[in-house]
Amino acid sequence: MPNTADHAVVRILIVDDDQHTLDVARQALRAPDLEVLAAHSAAEAEALLEGQTVNLILLGLVLPDADGRSVLQRLGEKAPTATVPVMMLAEEIGPNPKEECIGLGVADFIAKPVDPESLANAIAATLERASSEHPSPLHDPVTGLANRAAFLDRFMANVTESSRSGHYSAMALLDLDGLAQINSAWGNAMGDQVLTHTGHAIAELIRDHDMIARWREDEFAVLLPGMDLDTAARLFAKAQAVLTTSPLAVSDNVELTATFCAGITTAVSGAKVQEVISQAERALVHAKRRGVSHVVTSEEEFPDEPATVLIAEDDRVSAALVRHRIERAGLTVIHRENGTEALEAAKQHAVDLFILDIRMPRMDGFELLRSLRALPQYADTPILMLTSLGREEDIVRAFHLGASDYVTKPFSPVELLARVQRLLRSHASTRRL
Repeated sequence: MPNTADHAVVRILIVDDDQHTLDVARQALRAPDLEVLAAHSAAEAEALLEGQTVNLILLGLVLPDADGRSVLQRLGEKAPTATVPVMMLAEEIGPNPKEECIGLGVADFIAKPVDPESLANAIAATLERASSEHPSPLHDPVTGLANRAAFLDRFMANVTESSRSGHYSAMALLDLDGLAQINSAWGNAMGDQVLTHTGHAIAELIRDHDMIARWREDEFAVLLPGMDLDTAARLFAKAQAVLTTSPLAVSDNVELTATFCAGITTAVSGAKVQEVISQAERALVHAKRRGVSHVVTSEEEFPDEPATVLIAEDDRVSAALVRHRIERAGLTVIHRENGTEALEAAKQHAVDLFILDIRMPRMDGFELLRSLRALPQYADTPILMLTSLGREEDIVRAFHLGASDYVTKPFSPVELLARVQRLLRSHASTRRL
């Protein structure tokens, strides 16, 4: 455990409803300079964090009242917890949830069942890194730009000001093209250089009262008060031109040119951040489907064929919620109430993404998932599973069968749409490689 010069107590919060995991974690954290707090749910954890600060959070991925990724995102959106290192506790998870956790700033992953010695060593290393980095609560440690919490504070202040003045703002999401491939080919350090280079190139072009922030692993959010969409689109086109003329040296003989796609929307007086982000995400999905270095605004009429989402869900209320939210985002929806009918519909239509409930009549979601992956046209199509809370074993089984991601029930339609848009965007990028 960490050595502190003033012998200050290090406070660690464990958030998990599995009693065995809590017991093992407590066993691993027996030390006089440690204070261990435990919460069995997201609500309990967030209540604890309202009244005191902690130095580290061990967070279960599947909680009885929330998805751990949602909790991780909320922690990163508040200045008091934005820089607290979070270690995710989970059984085997697929690449999409892991990438999302990394993008939201998770410090490490701890595999279940938890080994006490490995856990103690991982915690010591994470605390040591945190103590040496001294991160700012409002700045991203990789790029030095504003972080998600700072952006949301500015966004809310801008909305309040807009309510008084009647002004509006342009808001954009930028997604770097091929960052995962850069990390794979040249290492994460080069990926960080590309992120930093891109972010600072854009920061040099925007005005003093504008803001650029690191949003996720490969994304930036940009707020442009008082700017219309056409002017914002020209700004990002100029940024793309600047990046083209300033490649990064990978080695003596290799240079790397950073590119990005952008989705731009308008934040009007009284706008809710989730709705604005969703609009920017929609535009960004269309930009990524067109190829690298594309800029799309939310006011454009998208000539591309809209993506088709097939929902297999026997609960008509849940299906109606999902359908309403997804169709509002401009996507085409096919709904079937059981796995057998969903499989037949998949063979008759070209589907870009599936949302499968697990418990369904005639053919459950697991069997439908297995059957879809056996069809050549859907070998790599995004498939998102709907699963009841507290069933981590269902999630693990789904990933073994080829699921791309999952959403836990009860779910937020806004969060579900964000997952759908990210999967579609990621799939569009992969198909171009």
